[in-house]
Amino acid sequence: MSDQDWSRVFDRSYAEHSRSTRQRVWREVYGPEYAEHAEPYSYVSRSELEMFAEYLRVGPSDTLADLGCGRGGPGLIVAARTGARLIGLDLSEVAIADARRAAERFRLSSPAEFRRSDIAATGLPDGCVEAAMSVDALTFAPDKQQALREIARILTPGGRLVFTSWDYRRTPDNRPPQVADHRPLLDRAGFDVLAYQETTDWRNRWQATSEGMIAHRAELVAELGEERAEATVQSLRRQLDDQLPLATRRVLAVAERRRTNRMPRG
Repeated sequence: MSDQDWSRVFDRSYAEHSRSTRQRVWREVYGPEYAEHAEPYSYVSRSELEMFAEYLRVGPSDTLADLGCGRGGPGLIVAARTGARLIGLDLSEVAIADARRAAERFRLSSPAEFRRSDIAATGLPDGCVEAAMSVDALTFAPDKQQALREIARILTPGGRLVFTSWDYRRTPDNRPPQVADHRPLLDRAGFDVLAYQETTDWRNRWQATSEGMIAHRAELVAELGEERAEATVQSLRRQLDDQLPLATRRVLAVAERRRTNRMPRG
């Protein structure tokens, strides 16, 4: 289990991130499924973003929260397709600054807002958003139950949460506590689970992108310098050796906040 300061970890990661090499590797692995305009920092695909836009059921009169928004691309794409007003939240000030710049490239019908915030303590009012999304970010929440309760709190009754994340057989080293199945946590947080499906080819994509980045070490050195490139390569090797073998599935979940006053179980 990790007690790292994840805001510092991600500030450093985004600041040192090698965009050109990473984009080249991801394009090679994902092919037509590469989410080009999202400039993904995660493993999201083009088809998954289309599903997000469909399953969230939002329109121009609604507000959408993107939790763990990173540089903003996935949330901006969904907002552009649905017309919803976007509020993006992330621990990293570096990512938030990039997201604000990215918003200028999208012709959104409603302005997008980005702020630094924790998934488990957003600072948003009760019931202020009609939908919430999260792309591969919940895995870094130290208390996933509290994070899901917080998301339920900011959603209107009947509002939807759509997210991707991983189920693990046990917690890898250097990661916050993980769970074997998010559905019991969703139930206790006050959600009805509408869909919980394993995403396409996730294990091969994770392995191929990590191995591809390692194979492009020389390019990483040219972009980042020897020390940072070596740290990136070692991190990727730890993912392949320690994290990937413990992951049982990457899921796309669709859940709806209960409309009744029934207390969650547990």
